[in-house]
Amino acid sequence: MALDAVFRDQWGRVLATLVGVLGDIELAEEAAADAFAVAAERWPRDGEPANPTGWLVTTARRRAVDQLRRRQVLAAKTKLLARDIETGHSHRSRSWTTPSPSRTSDWN
Repeated sequence: MALDAVFRDQWGRVLATLVGVLGDIELAEEAAADAFAVAAERWPRDGEPANPTGWLVTTARRRAVDQLRRRQVLAAKTKLLARDIETGHSHRSRSWTTPSPSRTSDWN
């Protein structure tokens, strides 16, 4: 089945599955669109998978999970940065260097 036919016939199923798994329609739509874009790139080169709908759902779910992880990391880093700004600390001003081998007494 050509990708355009899979899109016409399976978009609703892919999206509904993702909304059920992710609980976020916007994230599900974005992930589904990304999965179809990846399919448009890979399927002509690698061939259509045996289960196109399953492939699309799996690809979209993985992309959504990656997006959620990126959001969590960004939120955590933003929180740390805000804390450093509030307290006047800067990671750049901290010394993270290891003593030189000639100064191994610094390690004791």
